[in-house]
Amino acid sequence: MDKSQLLEKMEAGRVEFDALLAQLSDEQMLDITLDGGRSVKDILSHIATWQWRCARWFEISLRGEVPERPEPGVTWQQMDDLNERDFLNARNATLQGARDDYRQSYQYLFDLLKSMPEEDFGEAHRFSWWQGEPISLVIASNSFEHYQEHAEQIQAWLQAKQPVTGFVETNGTQLYYEMMGQGHPLVLIHGGYMDRRMWDDQFADFAQRYRVIRYDVRGFGKTALPPVPYTDRQDLYNLLSFLGIEKTYLVGLSLGGEIAIDFTLDYPDMVDALILVGSSISGAPIMDLITQEQLQQHIKQWTPFEEAQARRDLAGMVEGVMSHPTLVPSASYPSARQKVRENLSEYSFAWVLEPHQKQATEPPAWGRLKDIHAPTLLIVGGDDDKLLHTMADKLEQDIPNVKRVTIPETHHMPNMEKPREFNDIVLEFLKTV
Repeated sequence: MDKSQLLEKMEAGRVEFDALLAQLSDEQMLDITLDGGRSVKDILSHIATWQWRCARWFEISLRGEVPERPEPGVTWQQMDDLNERDFLNARNATLQGARDDYRQSYQYLFDLLKSMPEEDFGEAHRFSWWQGEPISLVIASNSFEHYQEHAEQIQAWLQAKQPVTGFVETNGTQLYYEMMGQGHPLVLIHGGYMDRRMWDDQFADFAQRYRVIRYDVRGFGKTALPPVPYTDRQDLYNLLSFLGIEKTYLVGLSLGGEIAIDFTLDYPDMVDALILVGSSISGAPIMDLITQEQLQQHIKQWTPFEEAQARRDLAGMVEGVMSHPTLVPSASYPSARQKVRENLSEYSFAWVLEPHQKQATEPPAWGRLKDIHAPTLLIVGGDDDKLLHTMADKLEQDIPNVKRVTIPETHHMPNMEKPREFNDIVLEFLKTV
């Protein structure tokens, strides 16, 4: 490769890399999920470190000397350590500082090479590791090839941050799912009357650390409810099998928690951690867990919904759910409350209006909770229904490896009411798994 060809490839590689950088927002430039806690800004600092070093080496080598750094006998690992030290110093710069250092180091190296006589490009570099290799080859491996490597890394990272969507054929229906991120799989299972969108405040956030899957349970969202026998845990198994997932973390809220429990009992080797939010439990002896006064209160709370259901009045059913004192976010969280209303208004209520053949868990989970050995986190809204606190008591008592957290001043959907606090609790727990 002669001088003109090499400089042309260098400039083309730089222009292409800059075009990729121009597509990124400042937030994306600073996102530390790119590579082991590093960001695109850090990559710029890394490139600048190498460009300054290469320029210094070339200047010394062209004077007929051997570069003084590193000392003779230094190993590749020690060289990596030196480079890491320089990089760590450079990464403390601001985003604009990193951009400026990247551009200045490139321009300095480019101008230096441009000023070199043609014949020098074929000379063997005097640095010990590259002795005998033409300077042109050394430049290629540390300029445009370097850019290409990092560009591919950034593009793969950006692609991983875009949700993948699809349907999975499972026992007479097509289960709709969305997936985003890289890392250990984490599945989000929504509660009754809602769909996958109730996890909007978690989906992208968790995907910065994990391969996150959320889906519409049969009879909700985009997943139809045909009149065939089924179990939710089998649907979940079929989804994971389709995606090639052998082990996962499970996060389930309410009905989603019940599904997560049943799945964990049937497929214990597939669950590395279990997070249950206001969870129900299959086979729970409800009448033994509430007082007569609580029963009458429950009947009164659900009467508007049941009357609307009898009329197949969807708008009335929405109002029936929204009027429940603990099931939906309170007026203290107007944004979350409005989002729930909008989701409910789009729901067909097929799960309660259409006959379905969901098969009961046998034996039910209520008497088998001691068989759950995955690390388990229980999250309960401080103001959620008393029955769900009783359920949490049972889960805490029976599951061997369990931790319980109450989020104060929240109802049945703490992930929507206090998303930041909820996310921090979940992520901190998963760090311990």
